[in-house]
Parts: sequence; structure tokens; C-alpha cells
Amino acid sequence: MAKITYTEVQDNLKTLSENITPQTYAFDFVQAFGIPKATLTKLKKTSPDGREVIHKGGAMVRVVDGDPIDALVRLKNEKSLKTNRIRILMVTNLETAIAFDTKVNETMPTLPLENLHEEFEFFLPLAGMERASLASESVADAKAAEKMAKLFDILKAYNGTSTDEELHAMNVFLARLLFCFFAEDTGIFGKNQFTQLTADVTQKDGSDMHSILAEVFSILDLAPHEPGRDNHSNLIKSLPYVNGGLFAESLPVPKFNLRARSALIECGALDWSKINPDIFGSMIQAVVDVKQRANMGMHYTSVENIMKVISPLFLEKLHDAHQKVLESGFNAARKVTELKALCSRLSKIKIGDMACGSGNFLIIAYRELRLLEMEILKSIRELEGNSNQMALGFGSPQCGISVGQFYGIELDEFCCQIAELSLWLVEHQMNQQFNEEFGSSEAVLPLKSYNNLHAGNALRIDWNSVMPNEGEVYIVGNPPFLGSSMQSKEQKEDMKHILSKLPKYKKLDFVTCWFYLAGQYIRNTSAEFALVSTNSICQGSQTGSLWPSILQNNIEISFAHTSFKWTNNAKNKAAVICVIVGLRTLSSEDKLLITENIVSVVKNISPYLANSESIIVDGSWKALNSFPMIEYGNKPTDGGNLILNDDERNEIFNNEPFAKRFLREYIGSAELINGKRRWCLWLHETDLEQLEKNIVIKARLDKVRKMRLDSTKAATRDFAKEPNKFEFASYSSKRGTGLFIPRVSSETRNYIPMDFRGNDTVASDSNFVVYDAPRYLLALLSNKMHTLWVATVGGRLKTDYRYSNTLCYNTFPVPDLANSDIDKLEAFANQIIRERIMSGDTLATLCVRSKMPASLLKVHSELDAFMDSLYQKASGRSKPLETDADRLEVLFKLYTEMKAKAGK
Repeated sequence: MAKITYTEVQDNLKTLSENITPQTYAFDFVQAFGIPKATLTKLKKTSPDGREVIHKGGAMVRVVDGDPIDALVRLKNEKSLKTNRIRILMVTNLETAIAFDTKVNETMPTLPLENLHEEFEFFLPLAGMERASLASESVADAKAAEKMAKLFDILKAYNGTSTDEELHAMNVFLARLLFCFFAEDTGIFGKNQFTQLTADVTQKDGSDMHSILAEVFSILDLAPHEPGRDNHSNLIKSLPYVNGGLFAESLPVPKFNLRARSALIECGALDWSKINPDIFGSMIQAVVDVKQRANMGMHYTSVENIMKVISPLFLEKLHDAHQKVLESGFNAARKVTELKALCSRLSKIKIGDMACGSGNFLIIAYRELRLLEMEILKSIRELEGNSNQMALGFGSPQCGISVGQFYGIELDEFCCQIAELSLWLVEHQMNQQFNEEFGSSEAVLPLKSYNNLHAGNALRIDWNSVMPNEGEVYIVGNPPFLGSSMQSKEQKEDMKHILSKLPKYKKLDFVTCWFYLAGQYIRNTSAEFALVSTNSICQGSQTGSLWPSILQNNIEISFAHTSFKWTNNAKNKAAVICVIVGLRTLSSEDKLLITENIVSVVKNISPYLANSESIIVDGSWKALNSFPMIEYGNKPTDGGNLILNDDERNEIFNNEPFAKRFLREYIGSAELINGKRRWCLWLHETDLEQLEKNIVIKARLDKVRKMRLDSTKAATRDFAKEPNKFEFASYSSKRGTGLFIPRVSSETRNYIPMDFRGNDTVASDSNFVVYDAPRYLLALLSNKMHTLWVATVGGRLKTDYRYSNTLCYNTFPVPDLANSDIDKLEAFANQIIRERIMSGDTLATLCVRSKMPASLLKVHSELDAFMDSLYQKASGRSKPLETDADRLEVLFKLYTEMKAKAGK
């Protein structure tokens, strides 16, 4: 083949698209990829009419009169593809074209012939260039979902689907199609049997498609010896009996037109054997929910993340049990007996997901147990020295995991159907894998129906009625998170139904309902559970509301993944900060604390997911540590009319002698951290009548008054009578210097940014302020120990620290300080202030160890070491505090003592 470049292929196809000659198009197409003239001459001799060109080892191009999709379905089964080693099969009616890559089993979507150059990369193998492999494991699933979405949209529009009954029928129809497409590509049906049948026996305008499909679906629900089978044509009755309930319900099939028929056949042209049931189930949800369509597969839970749940919960223990037998001193016969017992154990485990969605967790759990089962059976085979693969059998009393061991509840009926279907699909895939290894597998058809997946509200159903808590039982899942402000009216009612006895339950995340119910489910049993949640349930006030009610029932946290970004491998990645928490009844077994994939064996895991006792920090309005009072900053509620930028401030300062006396620097968290500047008019302490004599001030006050009067809040409307005052004010010109602390700051900083400001500065309500704060307080709060306390017991805004007066400041455990300790802390504070001034950088930089000047880093390192020594001494420890786990252990110990001393 003549050498041709990537760009030349693109240019040649573009030229061809602009100059289509019907009589020579097939030859022109193959010529675009640089084949020698001599080869082209030979091809022309073998195809004088130019309607089919077969280039061995390259392309087969077929020009047809009808629908290219129908032709492609038929051509894919022709023996000439293999005998001629055809790589790309391209079919066109000179208006539209479709193509198929035989090596990677990928179909190019149908498109107008004049746009063929837009898909030039698909044809690169014809020029001796392989396309770059796509990184996403969900490429096949995404394409399938997009094709199904196209079919769904066409059918919905053509049939006017709108009622609940019609949508239910459409959902079931899609589930049935999915099964048929998968079945014909994985050996359950004959190869392409379903798609070929629909292409061959239906009218091209689609007018009889619905009746043919109805007939197909009915035959799939008829057992082999039922008399009704004889009433159908040989083509249709050649389809096998499926059972399993998938085709049992008698429902109308949507009517088709030409476009819908083509879309269905196009779906069938895909290679469905490459579908991942765990990914595809989530994507197909988006097919029927147009709101999710733009984020197809966004909430698919990746295998990696599912493994973070199931591995420490049960899978690692089962693998360890396998290895323990192999490494034991038992003789071969005893090992075989033990391994068969382990297989029997696997066949009895029950796994439930009470918010199962499309079944991701159940599918992966099933697959992993089947893989482990096969590893155990291989070990048995090796120990028995038996090369006869059939000797082991499948489904014997010693082994035989089934989908009947998996249970779930899902609010969305269609998701529930897809979950059940996906379990059947993965069962078949694993049976095929089993067959390759052992030479036998259980027959796929007829499907078994276990009725273990329930469509309904998991918060209103007794979980024991779905999955009886007997034997070895595990609950897994990723329930809906939803903070209190995001919950619907119905969800708030569910919260009340489940959690009304808990303090401040209305402020809890929705996911806490599943934690609470799972705790009730495993109480006084050997069952265990592990769920994913946003990290907020292990921080701040939610910790105290939720966890005592669970842990009081002799339940403990068995393992936990501390905060990490929960992403997935689907087309658009969802990212949220999550934790995974596993729970069980009290046990002497190891407890695992996992941070950034580093596993630590610990004595106890607290509700804050720390290696410490299960102590709950209660918010306190009083400083338990004898700190000076911390107050909120000032909230204007003014529509921005009392707040000024530099230009507005300068205008008043230079031109308004009366007004400029009221100017104050106005500092929010952004200004404090990033060194920005804003200003405000502080009119609080001046008579309103006098103020309104000034035109500039009056204009602003009028706007404040109007804004407040227009408010929906009665308190704000009432405050319109005093437009010169902030709605909330802690500042006064008579108060001293304040220590400003932002209410939210980035978790990437080693120290909480804070700084002193004079009494000519007003703090906004995005800061806390400690007025007249002693200088040493800056050092006492600007160190590793205090940051760790905030990170552990404070709340979060996404991943950012949310500083709390009641939870962080007032409860921070501080050892008894001698005068000499206070003097040292004050010296550290002075050094920090001096180094900051000398650097000229902002707090955004100066609170990050990797960015701060070396001289400031030295001060902070010495301060951190000094704080460690104070806490070590106060706790009576003989060993230094080397890790954050050590520090938290001491902090919680001191907190308990401090709380008792305060009489709380």
C-alpha cells in the first residue's frame, strides 16, 4: 500500500464527499486510502458495475438501493468477510452510509454520505493506521445508551407517550430490547437472531414492527411444550423460552415508523457482548430520564469505588480464608474439604442494597464472589490432581453462587427492572467465563425469577421482609446524599418518619436514614453493613445528632475510608467528597482506618473517623476553655448600598467632608485571606435625621430602606425604619482590636488563616471576631493542633473548613497554661506577625507550609513542636506526639476532662 498520511486521508475523504459520483463511488472510496493503481485496476475488473468492491485485508464497500442498516445486518454474517479478511465493511445507498470495524466490533453511526469525512478516523485502519484506543472503559456502554436514547426519543414522540401506564410500558419494552440485543451477541440466542429477524420480516416503513415484536415477546414467554408455540412462524418460534418474568406482563408495544425501525436495527448492529452491566445500567437510566441525558452515566459508581466498600466489608476476609487454607499444614484431602466448605459458605452469603439503583453494587459483588469461587475451584482441582475439568461440576452442593443471593430496594421501577436484567446479564457473562475454565456451566435459559429486587420506598419498607436477616448477611450501597436544603417535601416526611426521635434531625442529610435503618437491621445480629456518604455526617453538628443513636446498640465502626473525592469512569465524572463507613456489632476483630489508601489497624474508630474513643463533641455557646468570647461579624442586609469599592470610597473621601468620617474598611473572608479591600459606611452610631441631610448618604439610605421593605422576611421589613444600621452588628467604634477568623477557608492550608485588625475595620458576617483578643491567642489557634481539631469536629463546605464558634472555638481543648507558656505563645504570635509583615504576601500563601517564607516556616515548626509538648505533658504520655492519630487521642481525652470540669 502506498504511504499516506493522517491528513491526506482526511483531505481525500473530504474531496470525495464534495464530489460524489454514483457509478464509481465504491472505487473512489477505497482509492482515498492510497491503494496502488494496479490494485485499483484489478478491483475494477472484479466488479464491473461498481456496486461492490472487495479489497482483501481492507474494505468491503457495498452500494445498495434500500436501507444501509438492513444491508449491514445481513452482510455482517457473510462468510466472505472472513475469507477476504475484511477489516472495514461500509454500506451506502449514496445518500446515507454506515460502517462496521470487524476487528474491534464497532459500528460507525449512520450519517449523510456528504458528511463521511467527519468520521475519517474510523477508517484509518484502511490506511495502515490504528485509531488510538479510548481510555474510558464505558465507551461501548455510552454508545449503546446513546443509540437507545435516540430510539426512545423517536418512539416517545411518534406514540405520544405521556401517562404513567404508557411510560411503564415503554420502560418494560426497552428492558426487553436490551435483553434481546445482549442475548443475540453472547450466545443466549443465535448470532444476530433477533435483529436479523426484525430486519427480514418487517416492512421498511416500520408499520408492522409493533405487531412482530409483540409476537416475538410472547414466544419468549412460552415454554417449549406449550401449544401456543405452533401458532407462530418457524423464524419466530425458533427463539427460545426465556422466563424470569421479563416477558410475562402483557403490555402494548409502541408503534414504529421508518426512523424508529432504522434506529432499532442500528442498535442491534452494535456489539452488545462488550456491554458492562454495572456501567450500562446507570447509563440506561438516563435514556428514560431526559433531565439526566446531558450527564449520561454521571452517577455510575466505578468498580474502584465499589471495591472500597465491599473489599473491607467481606471480600478481603473471604480471600484471606482461601489463602489460609492453602497455607495451612493440612494434607491435600483436608484442604479440599475446607475449600469445599468455603464454596458452600459463598453460596449462602446474602448481600442487599437498599437503594440499589440499576444494581451497580450488587453486580460487582456478584461478579467478585463468582471470581473468588472459580479461584477456589481451581485450587481444589490442583489439590486433587485432576485434569478432568468436568469432574468438579457446577452447582454442586459445595459451590454455586446464584443471583438469588442478592437483594435490593429501589424507588424507581425502571431502575429496579434494569438492576434485575443486569444481574442476569452478568450471570451469563460469568457462566461463560466459568465454561472457558472448567468446560461446563449452568444453562442460562430459562431464567430463574427470585423476586428479590423490590420497587418501592426503602424508608417505608421493612428490610427484613425483603432480605431476612439470617446467616451471613451484608448491606452495601450508595444511598442518595441530599442535604436538608435539597430535600423534597416527600423526603422530609421520610426523614420525620425515620429520624424524628433524633435531636436536630431536620438538619441531617437524607443519607442518614439508611445509616439509621441499617443500624437497626444489624442490631444484635452478625450482619454487617457499609455505606457511602458525603463526609458531612462525620463532621460538625450532624455527628452528634446521628451517631449516638446507632452506636448505643452495641454497634461499632469496623472500617472507614476517610474523606476522598468520589468520582467515576463514565462520560462525565461526578465528583463529591465522600466517606465510606462500615459497621458491625461489637467485636474483637481488627478495625481498619483507611486514608488515601493507607490502611491502619486501630483500637477504635470514632464517629469523626479518627483513631480515638467514640466521643461526641457537643456544640457549646460558652467557651469551655476560658477563651474570650467569639462573635459573628456584621451583617448589613442592605442590598450592597452601604458597601463601597475603592472608586466609590475615594469619591466620598475626596468630595464629601461630612460623609467621609463614616468610612470604615470592611473585611470579609475573601478580603482577609486574599488581601483585597472593600469599604463600608458605618452609620450605626449617628442620628438618622442628621444623616439624611446629606444628599449622598440619603440616596443610599433610601435604597436600603426600599430593599428591606421589599423583603419576604418580616424581620427585615421591620428593620427598614433604621436603614442606617446593619441588621446585625457586633462592631462598635469603642471596641478594641479584633482577631478576625474566616468562617470558611480552604482545607489545603496547614493553618486556619486569621489576623488582627484595628477598631477602624468592620468585619463582615463571613468572619468571626474575637474583640480585645490577647496577642497569644493568635499562636494558640495558628498551629497544627488547632487545625486538626477544626478538620475533625468542624463541618465542611465541600472540602473547605467551616469554622464554628460552638464546635471549634469554644470546645478546643487547651491544657492548663502557666504564665511562662503564655509568654512563649505571645512571643510566637509576635514572630508570626513580624514575618508576615516582612513577606508582604497574603494569608492565602502565608498559611501554607510549602509556600510560606523559610523564616516563617521555622516559626510555625517551632510553634507546632511547642504545642505538641504542651499536650503531651498535659496527657501524661511518655512518648512524643508523632502522628495526627496521637494528637487526636490526646485532644479527645482533654476535651472529656474539660467538659466534665465545666459541668456539662
